[in-house]
Amino acid sequence: MGIIGNDIIALVTGGVLEYEDPFYPTEGESIIEQIAQWLAAAIAEITEANGYHQTLDVSRPEDAYIEGDKSYNDLSAVINQSDCEEPDKKTQEEYFWRQIFEIDVYLLADVTKALGVKMDTRINRIAADIYKRMGFEMLQARANKGRLCNGLAYRGPSACPIELIPPVIIIAPYINSTIVKVPIGIFYEFDATNPYNQI
Repeated sequence: MGIIGNDIIALVTGGVLEYEDPFYPTEGESIIEQIAQWLAAAIAEITEANGYHQTLDVSRPEDAYIEGDKSYNDLSAVINQSDCEEPDKKTQEEYFWRQIFEIDVYLLADVTKALGVKMDTRINRIAADIYKRMGFEMLQARANKGRLCNGLAYRGPSACPIELIPPVIIIAPYINSTIVKVPIGIFYEFDATNPYNQI
């Protein structure tokens, strides 16, 4: 026995109604985790073979760390989950939130010099390639009545669940890098009683 949709499967034992589990157990990851995995897969498609200016080496953080205690290769792209906001009014049944993901792309100074390309040019290419990849998803959302990531990312039938946010440039001399931080906002909804489900 288990959960089907939003219903609890009940057992009848000796004429007494007993719920198998009152905490709504579900299989799989939460909606926001599935969105995070989907975003990482999308950014990993930014490759020269796919027509972009560079090939990003995409990862998600494996642990909590203080900035500066790790080193990265050129074009390492780390997708960090940042603040979550509630821009839209919730109902009694569901929540509408916006999750910010920050894509930190590391550009090493010595590699940039060896390539003979201006650092500003590389910064602009990074931001443009990420926005281009997200732009493709935005077009998909229009064709799918505002839904992305198998319907998990959603803002409304006439709105796009992706929000492009201007990049931030961080100079990090202690790791010989310039970090291009590209924030992406993704809107989603979930069942107020269970973040694994949508209404």
